[in-house]
Amino acid sequence: INWSEFLSLPAAISQPIFQTQASQLATPSIASTEPSSSILSDLAAADPKDKQPLLDTYVCTQICQTLGFPPGELDRQTGFFDLGMDSLTALELKNSLQTDLGLSLPSTLAFDYPTVEALLAYLATQLISETTHEPTAETSEQKMDGEQAVQVDTEKTVDPLFGDDLIAQMDQKLADIENLLGEDTP
Repeated sequence: INWSEFLSLPAAISQPIFQTQASQLATPSIASTEPSSSILSDLAAADPKDKQPLLDTYVCTQICQTLGFPPGELDRQTGFFDLGMDSLTALELKNSLQTDLGLSLPSTLAFDYPTVEALLAYLATQLISETTHEPTAETSEQKMDGEQAVQVDTEKTVDPLFGDDLIAQMDQKLADIENLLGEDTP
C-alpha cells in the first residue's frame, strides 16, 4: 500500500484508525546511517585483548533483548531458530546490529551464522580485525622503480584460468561433450 497516496484521500483521513498513520507520515523521520550506540567507540578505545569479550557481551545482550531472554540464559551453541527466533526476529536482530555497529549486514545474517558463536566469529572478523590491523607497507605504499611509481599488491594472485587458457579449456570441454553426444558440429 502506498500510504502517502492512500492517506491523502479525504475518506481515509476521516477514519480514526488512519489518523495515527497520517500523522507519522506528516512528520518524516530522518534515518541516521551513523551508529546509534557507543559500542564502536568502546571497541576502538579498548585494548586488543579486551575487544573480543566486549563484542561478545554486546552481541549476547542484543540477542537476549531480541529473543526476550534474561542475559545469563543464552546458550551460545544452540541455533537461533531452536532458541525461538523466527524470520521477523532475525531481521530485528540484524537491523539492531547493523544500526549499532555501522555495518552493512545481509538480511540472511541469522541463517548464514545460525548460532551465537558463529555470529560472534563473523562480527569479530568484520569489526575487530578492522580496528586492529593496519594495511601493510607492501600493500599500501607506492615504491619507486626508477622514475615510475609502482603499486605493489602482495594479496593478488594470478588465476590460472585466464584469457586464452580458459577459452582453450572451454573449447576442449565442448568438443568432449559433442563427441559424447555423437554430434559432428564444426
